[in-house]
Amino acid sequence: MVPSDRGLSVAATYKGKDAAKQRRLRQLLRGHWDRETTDQEDIVRDSFDEALTRYQLYELAVENGYIPLTAIEREGREDLARLLWSEAARRYLRLYHYVTVAFLASRLELDIGFPCRPPPVREGNQAQFAFFLSQHQTWYQDVLLEGWLGFLDDYQVFSGRRSDKEIFQDFLKSDTETFEDQFVLWQLVAGAERFLLVLSDLYTTLSPSERPSYGSFYFYWMARFYGYRSTARGFKRDRREPDWSQVLLASKRIRALARSTLPTQRAERRYWMLLAKRNADCEKFWEATRQFLDEHQPPVASTTPSRRNPSSRARR
Repeated sequence: MVPSDRGLSVAATYKGKDAAKQRRLRQLLRGHWDRETTDQEDIVRDSFDEALTRYQLYELAVENGYIPLTAIEREGREDLARLLWSEAARRYLRLYHYVTVAFLASRLELDIGFPCRPPPVREGNQAQFAFFLSQHQTWYQDVLLEGWLGFLDDYQVFSGRRSDKEIFQDFLKSDTETFEDQFVLWQLVAGAERFLLVLSDLYTTLSPSERPSYGSFYFYWMARFYGYRSTARGFKRDRREPDWSQVLLASKRIRALARSTLPTQRAERRYWMLLAKRNADCEKFWEATRQFLDEHQPPVASTTPSRRNPSSRARR
């Protein structure tokens, strides 16, 4: 049992425990840029990501006054300490920037080796948090959005030497070239539009003070979408990665489709204005979130922003 009346160093508590399992976990929960992960390893890593999502939701609920910390204090301390007992699990949090889990651990007086400054608890808005939970179900139930998130997360669907992202960029830049699997490529376009729609809708329902808090729940995907990575000086634009908002808004392929399918030039202009407005909302959402995270965590070593290696396993 984890003591509930004082601070606890998870590393000191579990030091030297089960050395063989520690070695296996170091291999399993490594940074994927060190060595590619297998499909079997991805199943466990994805499950670990889902387990951590629970504590991200707890932190968001506490941070926004939806529930008091005392409601989850005992369960949270014990379960989170067990989940992060290994050095590999705690390192995984730092590698993949689970800073909101670190916020919660700090509130629970668990030292997990991830220094941070949890933001103050704000007066709750139960209706707003309930709307967020309802909206979040879309991320699990929408097939088009799931496909787009898999694409952002470097899952590979197309065969060949070129990456999916290279193929998709070429597809969007050309309005005449014929591509194999065009149906799947158009699904990615629809998924990207859905991505902007969902985040823009959430952004417009939030007050300026609420946006960074809720945005931190989705910051990984926004960073991938706008081509940012974490560095020792905070989140910076990675010029090696595409800014998908710019690629989509400049797409000859999408423009040609809109011109051929929408009934009037006015309808076509309205489509592009709406898409640009959605993207502008998401850009402001990302900027507020990025500044918030830079303020509440100390600089970390530069790492790749991706959680998974390119894999042949399709999520669609």
